[in-house]
Amino acid sequence: MKRRAEAGLATRALGLAGRASTYAQRTGSNGASWGQVVLVTACVGVCVAMVIIAGHARGNAVGLALGLGLMAVVALTLSFQRLRRGTTLEVARRKFESQSEARLHALVEHSTDVVTVIGPDQLVTWQAPSLERVLGFHPDILLGRPLTAIVHQDDVPLVERFLKASLERPGSRTINARFRHADGGWRHVEAVGDNRLHDPAVRGVVLNMRDITERKQLEDELRHQAFHDSLTGLANRPLFEDRLSHAVARARRQDRGFAVLFLDLDDFKTINDSLGHARGDELLRAAATRIGSILRPSDTAARLGGDEFAVLVELIDSERDPEMIAERILDALAQPFLIAGRELRVTGSVGVATWNGTASVEDLLRNADTAMYAAKADGKGRIRKFEPTMHDRVLERLELTGELRTALECGQFELDYQPIMELETGEVAGVEALVRWRHPDRAHVGPTQFIGLAEETGLIVPLGLWILETACDQAYTWQCAFPGQHLQLSVNVSTRQLQEPDFVDAVDGVLERTGLGPQSLALEITEGLLLCDHEEVVRQLNGLRALGVRIAVDDFGTGYSSLAHLRHFPIDILKIDRSFVDGIDQDPGKAKLVRGIVNLGDSLLLDVIAEGIEEPGQVRSLRDMQLPLGQGFLFHRPLPAAGITKLLARAERAESVPA
Repeated sequence: MKRRAEAGLATRALGLAGRASTYAQRTGSNGASWGQVVLVTACVGVCVAMVIIAGHARGNAVGLALGLGLMAVVALTLSFQRLRRGTTLEVARRKFESQSEARLHALVEHSTDVVTVIGPDQLVTWQAPSLERVLGFHPDILLGRPLTAIVHQDDVPLVERFLKASLERPGSRTINARFRHADGGWRHVEAVGDNRLHDPAVRGVVLNMRDITERKQLEDELRHQAFHDSLTGLANRPLFEDRLSHAVARARRQDRGFAVLFLDLDDFKTINDSLGHARGDELLRAAATRIGSILRPSDTAARLGGDEFAVLVELIDSERDPEMIAERILDALAQPFLIAGRELRVTGSVGVATWNGTASVEDLLRNADTAMYAAKADGKGRIRKFEPTMHDRVLERLELTGELRTALECGQFELDYQPIMELETGEVAGVEALVRWRHPDRAHVGPTQFIGLAEETGLIVPLGLWILETACDQAYTWQCAFPGQHLQLSVNVSTRQLQEPDFVDAVDGVLERTGLGPQSLALEITEGLLLCDHEEVVRQLNGLRALGVRIAVDDFGTGYSSLAHLRHFPIDILKIDRSFVDGIDQDPGKAKLVRGIVNLGDSLLLDVIAEGIEEPGQVRSLRDMQLPLGQGFLFHRPLPAAGITKLLARAERAESVPA
C-alpha cells in the first residue's frame, strides 16, 4: 500500500516535469512567462518531496524515487534550455526587424522617387526626405497641408479628383500633373496612388511620385516633329488632314463653307538640280514664310512633301474668297527670292476645291490636287477651281494601276540595296532592300508613285512577298560567299501586309525556301503602325519574333504619339528619321533631340540606326553620341546586287591583307 502511494507520487512528479517541458517548448519562442515560472517552481518542489520520501523509504522504493527525481531534474534542465533559446530567438527577431526598418528607411530616403502619405482629409501625414532632392522643398513644409499647395493651379482639380477616388476606392491609380519646384519652375510629375486606409500603420493613400519632366519634353518635341514639317515649320500632312476633318465636321453642323488650296511650285526640280538640294531647301523655307504671311489666323498652311503645299481656308463669306487668297499667295511668290546671292523668280500652280456639302477629306484633297494639275496643264502660274470634268489624272492613275499588275506578272521590278554602315569602322554591317520599277515606257517610276497605289489595290501583298523572297535569297548568297562579314538584311513591310492573317507563315516559308537564318532578317514597319489595330499588330509582331526575326521601327519620330507605345510592342531597332539627322552638327536643338532618342533606345535595350547621313559633320556628332550604325548618301547610294557584291569583296580583301 505504501509502495503504491510512493509510486503514484513519483508518477505525478514526472507528469509535472513533462508538462513543464512541454509548456516551455510551446512558449519558448516568446521567452519565459509567469505560467512557465509556476511550472518550474512546481517541478522543483516535487523533486524536494521525492528526496524526503526517499529518506523514509526502504528497499527498491528509494531507487525508484531517486530515479524519477533525476528524470524530473533532466526535464527541468531541458525546459530552461528551451526557454533560453526562445529568448535568444526573440532578441534576434527584434534585431532583424530593426535592421529591416533601417534599411527600408534608407531606401526611401535615398530613392529617386518621392513617397508621400495622404490622410482621409486629403492632408499630408508623412513625407519622405527625397522631396527636397526632387522638388527642392524641405519635407516638413507639406506636413498637415494639402498636396495641392505645390500643384499647378490648372492641375489642382485633376489632382483633387484623383485623391478623392484613391481614398474612396481600393486599388492603385496613376496621374500626371505639374508640381512647383523650389526654384520657381514647374516639373511634370507622375504619381501612383495606393489606397492603404486598411493598414493600421498607414491609414491613408501612399503616393509614389517621380519627376518625368525630361520625358515630357522629349515627347513634346517628338510630337511637334510628328505634326510639323521639319524643313519649313508648317503643318505636315497628318496635322493638315486632322484640321481638315474638323473643318468638315464644323461645316456640316454650321452650314458654312470652306476651301482647300493645293499649291505646287513650277519647275522646282530644275532649280533643285541646278543649284543643289541645300539651295532648294532654302527656297522652300522662304516660300513657306511668304505663304504663311498671307493667311489669316483661322487658316492653316501645310507642306505635304517636296514642293507641294496645301492651305485650309476657313470662314469664307463668298465663293471668290479662296481664289482671292490664292491670288495673293501667287503675287507674294512672284516677288524675287534672293538665294545664294542670286535672284530667283518662282511661279506656282494652285488648285482650289470648295466644300460642296458632301465631300470627304480625301475627296477635297484629291479634287484640289486634280485642279492643280489642270492649272499646270494650262500653262503654269495659274489658279484652277475643281470641276467634275477634270478626270485626266484619275484616268492616268487607273492606267498606272493596270500597268502595275502587268509589271508584277512580267518581272519589271528590281531591287537595289543601300548599305548600313558601322560609323566607327566604316564597315558594312547590313543592307536595306529597296524596290525599283523599270517601266518599259515611262522610264523610271519612283516608289512614291506606285507603293501607295499598290497598298490601295492590295497588290502590295504579292509585291511585298516577291521583295522579301528575292532579298532573302540574295542575302543568303552573300552570306555563303562572305561568311566572315555577318551581313544583316532589312526589308520594309506595309500595314496592308501585316493585315494578312497568314503573314507570319508566309515569312517562315520564305526563310525556309531561301535558307536565310531568321536572326539575319529585320522587318521594318512605320511608326504609325504602332498606333492602330493594337492587338492584331502585337499578335503579328510577336509571331515574327517567335520565328527569330527582328523588328525595326522606320523613320522614328515622324508618326509619333506616345513613347509608352514602344513598351507594348516587341521592337528591336529604332531608325532615326533623316529629318532629325539633317543639320544635327549645326543645330543644338536637333542634337539634343537625337541624343534623347539614343538614350531612349539604350534604356529600352534597342539598337538605334541613323538614316539620311549626308555630311561628315553628322557622322562626328553621331559618333560623339555613341551611335554605332547609320546609312545615307555620304557612304553609298542604293546599289544593285552586283554593286554590293563588289563592296563586300573589297572589304574581304582588305581584311585578308596583313597589317
